[in-house]
Amino acid sequence: MDFRALDRTLRTAKPKSIAYDLALDGGLSARIAANGKVKTLYWRGKMGGRVTRFKLGNYPAMTLQKAAAKALEIRSAIRNGEDPNL
Repeated sequence: MDFRALDRTLRTAKPKSIAYDLALDGGLSARIAANGKVKTLYWRGKMGGRVTRFKLGNYPAMTLQKAAAKALEIRSAIRNGEDPNL
């Protein structure tokens, strides 16, 4: 995963008329608010056969490296039969 390129992509994400999702890599995605300033990082994956999103944190307070590490923890918990939301 090229964190520098992903960071550049996220930093330069333009505002739109409504909030939108931006797929990054490895299940990571970002929700860009309509004003373009609020950027929330998520990990999308399957839990119990259903696709779910887990909020990781707000960018840039949470770096992409930390978000990827947290996503690995969530993925590991799911594989071990745990619910990361609890």
